[in-house]
Amino acid sequence: LDYHAPDQTMIDLILPLQEPSTHPVPDPGYRPAFATLSPEQRWLFWNWLRTHEGMVPVGYGVLYLQHLEAALFDTHAIAALQEMRWLLNHHRALSVREAAAYALAVGAWLHRQPDLFASIVNHGGAGSWNLEVLLFLQNDLGVPLSAPQVIRLGQLFRHSWSAWARQHAQEIEDAVFAELAAAGHSLLSQQVGALRSEQRTGQIQLVNPGLRFTLQVVDVWNNPGFQQAIKDLLAAAERSAQLGGRFTSR
Repeated sequence: LDYHAPDQTMIDLILPLQEPSTHPVPDPGYRPAFATLSPEQRWLFWNWLRTHEGMVPVGYGVLYLQHLEAALFDTHAIAALQEMRWLLNHHRALSVREAAAYALAVGAWLHRQPDLFASIVNHGGAGSWNLEVLLFLQNDLGVPLSAPQVIRLGQLFRHSWSAWARQHAQEIEDAVFAELAAAGHSLLSQQVGALRSEQRTGQIQLVNPGLRFTLQVVDVWNNPGFQQAIKDLLAAAERSAQLGGRFTSR
């Protein structure tokens, strides 16, 4: 773990709080530091953390996420993961939810919680910009690809669905699951194993600018073989679903 910048999340209880008067309180910037908030802004932030109620501007959500990310590396890690789940489910801004999903997945990997990791990738909240690292971490945790996850990957890889498939989402999902089960849910591990010689240094950069670390990863996301394997799996699943599951191309 490399600390590249001062911890921007530090909540200093010495700094004053002041309950806002009737006039509007200006929104903080996207990535504020606690010390730069006005007393009224700090009161709004504190009150939101205390009550877990209401909607707040994006900057407060990012500030809290920075705080929770720092806690992943101390004795409060498990509590931080629970708060990240709350933030993911309750903040209205897509940018905050995507960042919370990514941080939560990284935290689940750090603390070896495969069920939590699986719930995040199946939820679909993480943005496509960080899927390369997430797929590698998912394989490291032994979490297999799920049917909904494969379907989302197919969309990102521009897989062409037939009109029938677009109208029969549940049949397609069931068929994808059957295809994965027939292969022992080992598609991801097989692809990573085939790419061992292509390991490179990858970087995990959390929202908190003071938290960054590197690891050796396999670039699954951008590999043409992995993309084609997903497309082939989806095409076989669609044929099987259209025929009522009586035919599956292996």
